[in-house]
Parts: sequence; structure tokens; C-alpha cells
Amino acid sequence: MRFMEKVNMKKYSIRAFWAFITLAILLLILYYSALQIFNDPDGVEKFQLGEKGALGAYLNGFLAPLIGLAAVMTTFLAFLVQYQSNKQIRNDTEIERFENKYYQMLNLHKENVNEIEIAGKHKGRKAFVKMFEEIRFIYSELKKIDKKYKLLDRIRDKQKRKHEKLIKIAYHHMFFGIDFEGKKCNNEMEGQYLEISKILCKRLTKYQKKFLRCNRRRLTENYSYKHKGLNKKTFEPDFYPFDGYVSKLGHLYRNLFHMIKYVARTDFLSWQQKYDYLKMLRGQLSNHEQVIMYFNIIWIDKETWWLDNIDDKPQSYLLDYAILKNLPFNLTNQLGPDPIKFYEDKMKTYYRFKGKDLKTEDFKKSNLNDMFAWLFEWN
Repeated sequence: MRFMEKVNMKKYSIRAFWAFITLAILLLILYYSALQIFNDPDGVEKFQLGEKGALGAYLNGFLAPLIGLAAVMTTFLAFLVQYQSNKQIRNDTEIERFENKYYQMLNLHKENVNEIEIAGKHKGRKAFVKMFEEIRFIYSELKKIDKKYKLLDRIRDKQKRKHEKLIKIAYHHMFFGIDFEGKKCNNEMEGQYLEISKILCKRLTKYQKKFLRCNRRRLTENYSYKHKGLNKKTFEPDFYPFDGYVSKLGHLYRNLFHMIKYVARTDFLSWQQKYDYLKMLRGQLSNHEQVIMYFNIIWIDKETWWLDNIDDKPQSYLLDYAILKNLPFNLTNQLGPDPIKFYEDKMKTYYRFKGKDLKTEDFKKSNLNDMFAWLFEWN
């Protein structure tokens, strides 16, 4: 699909039409003016040759400026049409360059997803299902640890809610694994998560050893999570678990972010056109891909996703363009923060929605419901 920003040629066609109508009226006026010079309907026949010469001189003096004016108008109209044509060509060229790069990035994203593979058994989108199952199991382990040691309450991380802290730790160890990178946590956590991280890594290491004792066939661990009641699940990886996916997901999300930013920062596109281009990208994301991306955004904990203020032109990639519009609540409600509360906090922090700045009065309950209906495409 192409979304060309066309110059409104209809406007200029109407102008040209009226210009030609005006020119035609002037010529008609000239014609009837000439006829009025004659006193009788036979007009020209009443004049003698000398008088006709005088008439010719008169008409020449009268018509010459008007013909010159008509020539100037015709030249101007030709210039206007040529100018608009050149402007259209330049605009089409810009759009073509933009779309060529955009579709290359979109194809690269598809290739990146298709190339993701876990132990030669789970490839492409199916791999994200396994990642979700792994992070859900890690999350359940973290809840057991916190229930026993009460460590989360000691963590002061920007006043985050408990489930936000839990998903941040769980995603970190799903992403990096439980090797050195995973154990040390990243600097952005400022070491606050280190104590609970160490306990978690010891527990997960036991499951890795248990998998090896199973001759690398399949690990079977029962666990439960709360979602509309208590749900019992079995974690059954047929691959070495908790080994990390940084080499698989790192470049995927970098490319995804740059693609979204590239579209949002293209000045000659309208908001609607940007939204339509990003809608194409959104259509490429499966349910589990969107959930993992949602957790990735929570884990990164960077303002850039929510408000990117380049050249004093603020844009929110998540709130202005609803990148996670089809976020499956049946999956996010199993772990992590409630998306509605999480998004509401961000909206009240950055005051952005659908390409515009929000005001305090916009946060009425009815308005919020309408905004969430658009952000998450409720029926």
C-alpha cells in the first residue's frame, strides 16, 4: 500500500478554469464593444475605407493591452501548472525514498523474526510462545521468593508497583539468562535488585541441572499463577532453559524502535499517514510478540518510548500511534502490571495522546475510557 501526500490539484484546476472563463469574458466584451462602434446592425459596411483605417487604429490601441494581458495570464497559468507539476514530482520522489527505506526495514524485521530459533526446535513466532512460557515460570518463582524473603518492599525504584518490579526482574533473566550478565543485573537497576536476583539464579540453576539429568529431553515442573482464579501450569521446556535470548532479541528490538522512530519523525507525513504506516508494522506482530515487547519496554524503563522530544517536537510512540494496540490482555493479566493502570500512569506523566498534548480536564473517567478504547482497540 502507498500513502502518497498528493498536492490538491483540484484547487489549482478550479483556479485555471476561472482564469480561462475570465479571459473568455474579456474577449466577448471586446467583440461586443467593437459591434457597438457601428450604429447599424450591418456595422462594418457603413464605414468608408478611411474610416475603417481609423477603426483599425482604434481597435489596435484598444485590443493590444488586453491581448498582452491575456498572454501574460496564459504564461502565468502555464508556469503555475509547471510549478505544481515539479512540486508533485519532488513530493513523489520524497515519498518513494521514504517507502523504499520503510519497506526494507519492515522486511528486515520479518527476517529477524523468522531467523529466531530455540535449540533448532522452535522457530519464528513459535519461539516467542516459548519465551512467554519461560518468563511466566520465572515470574512465579520470583513471587515465591518474595513471599518468603519480602525483598521487593526494600526496592525503591521510581515508586514502581510490585508487579512492575517483578516483571522487570523476570524479563531481565529471561533476556540475559542466569550467567554472569544475568546475575550482575544492569546498572539502571542500581544494584537494588541484586539480592533477589541472586536467590532467583540459584533456584533456576537447579532446574538447569535437573534438565541435564533428564538427558536434555524435557523438564517437567508444575507451578501456578493467579488469573481469574488459581491456574495450574506445567513448565516443560525441551531445550536448555534460562540460557538467555539477548543475541536473538537485541537487534530485533533495536531495528523495531528505529523503524517506529523513522516513521514518526518523517516531517512531510501527516499524523494519519504515520499511523497508517505503523499500522502495517503492528499487523506483523503476533500476540506473544506484542507481550514480549510490552515486557521489554517495562524492563528498559526509558522515557524515549513514551516521550521523544527531538527539536522541541514531542512525540510518544506508544501513546500517539498505539503501537501495542492489539495487546492481548488474556496474556498480560497472567503476569506483570495491569496495562490499563500502567498506561494511565504514563499518560498522566507525559500528557500525550493520539498526536496531541493532553490537558488535566482530559482525564475524566469517560474520556479515559474512550482513550483506552482507541489505544487497545476495544470492541
